[in-house]
Amino acid sequence: MVHTHFLKPLLGAVLLTLFLSLWVGITEAQILDVQQKGSYLYTYDERSRQIASMPMGSSDRFRSAAGNYFNVQKGSYIYTYDRHCKQTHSRSAN
Repeated sequence: MVHTHFLKPLLGAVLLTLFLSLWVGITEAQILDVQQKGSYLYTYDERSRQIASMPMGSSDRFRSAAGNYFNVQKGSYIYTYDRHCKQTHSRSAN
């Protein structure tokens, strides 16, 4: 015999977990693409929507992107930015 009063809270917990995982996935979509157009660099999410943009100097160079971060070389330093184009850290390019 199955007690249905145990199933209702379990179903509620499963639905809440599903909702939260979908909400987090929507709000924290990873970088799909980084493109330079003119003097700006743009980040795009997994749904091809623009997340953010930042100005680029004439000698700045986009290097790589992975997950929610991307790298730009400015002179002899490489700067790491998050998906919202906020600098997180830097290091020497050499």
